[in-house]
Amino acid sequence: VVGLVTIALEGMQKVMVYNALGQILLNKEANGDVLQLDLSGFENGLYWIKVMAQNGSVVRSFVISR
Repeated sequence: VVGLVTIALEGMQKVMVYNALGQILLNKEANGDVLQLDLSGFENGLYWIKVMAQNGSVVRSFVISR
């Protein structure tokens, strides 16, 4: 399915997706090491994803372009 994103990180606790204005568009609790997100409803643009785990957090940017 187009728009599905899989995130894998050991000890993952929470995943948040932000738009370019810093608004939280998605805030999901994670209770495992793999989480699948459906981003098919998101507009084209630049986004940031923050993944929080037991041992810290990771932030990465990504672009949606269709």
